[in-house]
Amino acid sequence: MPEAIRKATEQAKRQMIRVPLREGRTLHHDMEGRHGAGKVVMRTAPTGTGIIAGGPMRAVFEMLGIQDVVAKSIGSQNPYNMIRATIDGLQKEASPRLVAQRRGKKVADILKRDEAPAAPVEAAEASGAREMAKTIVVKHIGSPIRRPAKQRQTLIGLGLNKMHKTRELEDTPAIRGMVNKISHMVEIIEERD
Repeated sequence: MPEAIRKATEQAKRQMIRVPLREGRTLHHDMEGRHGAGKVVMRTAPTGTGIIAGGPMRAVFEMLGIQDVVAKSIGSQNPYNMIRATIDGLQKEASPRLVAQRRGKKVADILKRDEAPAAPVEAAEASGAREMAKTIVVKHIGSPIRRPAKQRQTLIGLGLNKMHKTRELEDTPAIRGMVNKISHMVEIIEERD
């Protein structure tokens, strides 16, 4: 028995991982982990939220010293799969320092780039200068049966999950790209200002 315990302890030491935390209390970004049929979604949380997670995941977060996190188990409720899926997700976490090191840049450059696009949007909303968006009316005309999964997912993303269903969508380059991608299954009926 002592030999088995020694081997297990050595194996555990070899398989330890480093999990970077933001402000020493929460995750740097949202992530998901998988193991077998178990799937876990973990999200960052503001100060004071606490650990909102199921039993096996809560134990992992408490051992790591994470104070604020929101996690949800989707799929298998087997505790072993939930723990392994949680650890799989935590292995995928990357701090700004690791990303900067991988790209060969400074941390300030990476953080600046992420925050830059948000500023003009906030300024436009604050000034109240919001324009009326153009819209398009799209109709589902073709069957997704025997089509690639990506095309079916694009249909669902547009909200067209049933034949002959119509949706009024904002006319943005992203929506136009989705419509063009599956132009054989959808039709633009009308463009509105």
